[in-house]
Amino acid sequence: MFVKQALKSWRNTGAVAPSSRFLVQKMIKDVDFANSSLIVEFGAGNGQVTERLWESIGGHGRLVSFEINETFLEATKARLPKHERLQIIRHSALQFDEVVAQYGKVDYFFSSLPLTLFPKREVKAFLAKVVDSLNPGGKFIQYQYSMHQYFMMKKFFKSVELRFTLLNLPPAVVYSCS
Repeated sequence: MFVKQALKSWRNTGAVAPSSRFLVQKMIKDVDFANSSLIVEFGAGNGQVTERLWESIGGHGRLVSFEINETFLEATKARLPKHERLQIIRHSALQFDEVVAQYGKVDYFFSSLPLTLFPKREVKAFLAKVVDSLNPGGKFIQYQYSMHQYFMMKKFFKSVELRFTLLNLPPAVVYSCS
């Protein structure tokens, strides 16, 4: 299902396979789930990252996940329980602020968006919104298949830590930005 949807809407998916457990582990490394009240995910895909975030968030945090592909959206909803603190919605991540504003500042953003496929002006506008929406001490965690976004991230964040994982198809780079 993932490969079929990825090929069907390559420009929005930007992946050929679901995130591996090794990639997910690199993404959530050093996340303080116990003290997080709001986590936002961009690009839920089939729910690999979403499920791990939900399992880790604990009994008090809220998870809002964005996915524009209807098939992926339904697959993610099917693998997770219905809960008032879990919102999986079909909405463009580029306009996430329209939805997230009602909850306040965000502790962590997790992104699987293929930023290298977006126009540069959209990426800049998106990252500016992310920075404006982050709690002090919050993080933006993005994975990509290249380091093309490194200098863009450095323009928006004081700190950009890179983590690499070869155990993903294709190998990936995790940007941990604060």
